[in-house]
Amino acid sequence: MRHSSVDRSISLQQQTGQAAVLPLILLAAMILVMYYLYNSGQITTNKIRLQNAADAAMYTLASFQSRDLNFKAYTNRAMVASHVSIAQMVGLSSWMRMTDQITKNATIAAGIPFIGFIFAPIAALSPVTSAASQLTDQLTSVAIMLNNIMVKTLSTSQLVFSVFVGLSAVDAAAGSVEVNDPEIEWFNIAFNLDKQIKRYTEDYIRVENSNNPSNPGLGDPCENKDDSGIYCERLGEFREVTQDSRDSFSASRTYDWFNVGLLGIDIRLHKAGGTEFSEDFKTISAIDTIDLEVDFSKLMNKLGIDDVDMPLGWGASFTNDGSSAFVDSINCLDTKDDDRWGNTWKDNNFASNMAVCYGDIISNGAHTALTESYDGLQQFYDLRDEGYVDTATPIYSVFSKPFAPTSGSKAGESIRTTNMKKDQDTLLGIEEMDIKNGGDAHFRGDDRPGLTTLAKGESYFARPRDIWRRRDGRVEHGNLYNPFWQPRLVEPTKAERRFTLIASEE
Repeated sequence: MRHSSVDRSISLQQQTGQAAVLPLILLAAMILVMYYLYNSGQITTNKIRLQNAADAAMYTLASFQSRDLNFKAYTNRAMVASHVSIAQMVGLSSWMRMTDQITKNATIAAGIPFIGFIFAPIAALSPVTSAASQLTDQLTSVAIMLNNIMVKTLSTSQLVFSVFVGLSAVDAAAGSVEVNDPEIEWFNIAFNLDKQIKRYTEDYIRVENSNNPSNPGLGDPCENKDDSGIYCERLGEFREVTQDSRDSFSASRTYDWFNVGLLGIDIRLHKAGGTEFSEDFKTISAIDTIDLEVDFSKLMNKLGIDDVDMPLGWGASFTNDGSSAFVDSINCLDTKDDDRWGNTWKDNNFASNMAVCYGDIISNGAHTALTESYDGLQQFYDLRDEGYVDTATPIYSVFSKPFAPTSGSKAGESIRTTNMKKDQDTLLGIEEMDIKNGGDAHFRGDDRPGLTTLAKGESYFARPRDIWRRRDGRVEHGNLYNPFWQPRLVEPTKAERRFTLIASEE
């Protein structure tokens, strides 16, 4: 059916209505979506900024904590090295005193008829060895004094550094927050961080050896302490670490200078000696002896003659307190089973008695202290907890950010949304939670709602096995002798969130 152009023109003129209604509806919906996206974006952005700032602050605190623990480990190890160095000096003095005694004994033996000429060359060296021994004592005394000063300095530095960490860690964390998000309120985080930084100091104790000469009258360090068992154990561990750290010269100077067999007779020149730390770590002592041993067992065993020992020389040296502490630690009537000082009591018993038990009569000044400037073990830090400890006490803190500060330069410049009243009451549609029942969305501890987050950091001990592998291949756990403490962030548990946020309310 065909229509004329006139009919179509009349038909279009008869159609009427409003075409803008549908676009307006769509525009209104788009505006609502944009408002919602803006609100969500603002809150999400600020939540991310708040969490980043909180994590940065906690990592800063954990870094300070790790530095403090590592500094204590460095200085403890340095004190061990200084004590070992002093042990070397005492051992060297003892060795030279033994050498001097050999020449003095040779001087006496040179007067024996018929065989005296054998000892004459050695006796001729007596003036030289005597002067060398005296010079060695003087030089080693100075070295001991310097090492003693170093030990005291290291001990004091531990305390000073701990105070520095306690004073500066909070400021450093606050500065980190300022850089990341300056809108976080300072009075909240300053209190919380200061509270948390003090908690981890309970991880360790400052062990005091009150039985050393620089602290007279304070009694036994294992007594009159609330945690006497811990103090005694930590003192014993420090002594054990120091004993194990001795070099081969200090640990044992026991060996044969020569050993030959002739016509069924074994002849050997046996040297024995070593350096030891006293149980209370007040005195370092050393003994050196040398015997000529002739073994007849192969030739004359039927006659019951086994061997003959001829002491040729002996020497002893020690620090502090005259001779009483040194001699009283040895039972001169029963020393054959004493395996200290490189087994010198077992191997060269008679010479060892000459060096120590009868030093006032025969020995070359064995009962004269090498130096009085050694103050023994000084105060040091060690971990409090028993067993395997791989982490320090975690550090928590609550960080708050209001929707809009009520005063100050940032008033009205904080978290902005299109409907502050509504978003303050229902953050992203989440009804305000009771914090004691597990809520953590936007509790702030005051009347102005906003965002709140919890951050957690800690120090953990991890010795790299690819670079610093132990010689024995074993896994090393946390301690304050090796500086392998590192910081890290840790995800708080729900219980920790509840506890910490409640604490921030108080």
